Amino acid sequence: MYFEIALQSLAMTNKYLFLASFNNPMRKLFLYCLLPAIYCLLPSCKQDAGNAEWDIDVLAPVLTTTLTLQDLVDDSLLIVNPDSSLKLVYINNFSNILIDTLLSIPDTTVVNELSLPLSTTIQPGLDLITINTETRYALKDAQLVEAYVRSGQIVVEFQNNLNAGVTINYAIPSATLNGTAFAITRNVAANGSITETIDITGYRLDLRGLNGNSYNTMVTSFGGSTDPNGPAVQIVANQPFIKVSNSFVDVVPQYGRGYFGSPEVSLENESTNFDFLKKIIDGQLGLEEVKLSLSLENYIGADGQIEIHNITSVNPRTGVSIDMQHEVLSTPINITRASDAWIHSGNVTPTLKSYVFDNSNSNIRALIENLPHRLDYSLDFKLNPLGNISSGNDFFYYENNIKTNLELEVPMTFYSDHLTLSDTLDFNADAGKAGSRVNSGGFRIIADNSFPLSATMTLILIDENNVAIDSLYSLNNIAAPALDGNFKSIGSLMSTLDVPISSTTADKLNNTQKINIKIVFDTPQVPQLLKIYDHYKMDIKIIADFNYTINQP
Repeated sequence: MYFEIALQSLAMTNKYLFLASFNNPMRKLFLYCLLPAIYCLLPSCKQDAGNAEWDIDVLAPVLTTTLTLQDLVDDSLLIVNPDSSLKLVYINNFSNILIDTLLSIPDTTVVNELSLPLSTTIQPGLDLITINTETRYALKDAQLVEAYVRSGQIVVEFQNNLNAGVTINYAIPSATLNGTAFAITRNVAANGSITETIDITGYRLDLRGLNGNSYNTMVTSFGGSTDPNGPAVQIVANQPFIKVSNSFVDVVPQYGRGYFGSPEVSLENESTNFDFLKKIIDGQLGLEEVKLSLSLENYIGADGQIEIHNITSVNPRTGVSIDMQHEVLSTPINITRASDAWIHSGNVTPTLKSYVFDNSNSNIRALIENLPHRLDYSLDFKLNPLGNISSGNDFFYYENNIKTNLELEVPMTFYSDHLTLSDTLDFNADAGKAGSRVNSGGFRIIADNSFPLSATMTLILIDENNVAIDSLYSLNNIAAPALDGNFKSIGSLMSTLDVPISSTTADKLNNTQKINIKIVFDTPQVPQLLKIYDHYKMDIKIIADFNYTINQP
């Protein structure tokens, strides 16, 4: 940034004219670091027995900016039409129904015990019998035949109740990693126990049981031998002398296959952000046309049924809520299953259903004109509403779910009635020296406007506690340019606004830390709808014209 400074003596008085020009916009009111330098350039800048006090007139541009439609909505949401008019396109991920809300593997502990039907004595080094056990997990009405583990752990506890050490071999043939079954061997001291936690990420779980025709069923196997160097031990009939327990903990499936049952989920009083017009803080916006597309995408290999009970536009600033009116609401929507190129391929083709809400079949325009900050909704979802029609071939991948998306299209043709935008800028009138102050003066606002909208501007002073301490109003308005026969602006129109500052306000200005700029837009003839083009803009320059006192001790 550079500055060009000119000082002009005003007939031997202590008043000077300060002009400044910048190569980029300024957000500070004064050139604080230069005010002491100005003092030192004054003809009377000499030390004397008392304090030196100087009054200067400051004329300086403090803000130069350009307003476009991007100040109303995010630039990424705007599309330029072939005729250079603008259209807003806003995409919202309305709601996702995740597979883990419908299907999950609960934390479960399985205990395997080894006992004999008759009392006997076991000699050192004797091989114990190997036991294979099937365990069916409770997964509600789901019937899984296969799953891959995305993350999770197995906690295995070995307990030896013999008076001699044992070697225990424990395996889960149903759980394999790269084709190798889960298996561990541990030596457990006499009357001792060992507990281990093992990561099972990446394991494939075959849930078809020993004969390969079951579901939700895991096979475990364990056996072992007594210590060959230990003593002979007495076994009491039907009393467990070796016990192994395993617990699956925090298991998240990466992939699952089988019949998933018909679980249901209800989402009540849910909300999604819909605040693309949040920069508007007051007023009314009248739109010509609004189109909202609701799309349902099913990435799960199972049929689904969704029923949306309500969609409500909520403006917390005004307290106004408007319910959507459309025939699809409270009507069950069936969506068929996705398809997998082949088992485990990961190449999923989703199914899609979409519905359009527009001016002719709904009240969508009223919902958007409400300037909502969010959409509230309630819905029910059911998986496999027709039962097991896939013969146990439902599938899912962790990354895939059922997506509900909203896409809003709004041509930027509207009328504005006291539509209000607001922005807050940092401000500090302290020149860096004790006793320095603003005495009087005002702001001058120069606006070059090509929007077909008139505007008023208010400056609100805010102190260090973020409290508004005064408001400054312009004495006139920013005018709209003339329109041609197609209601298109003819060039631009320049307006000059004066915002005077009293001595009382000047005192408050010295305590001001921020300035809130509030701009109110109106179309010349409400409710005449006007199309907004991409070249429309408003160039604004705010100039400070103040009498300022500097004290030099």
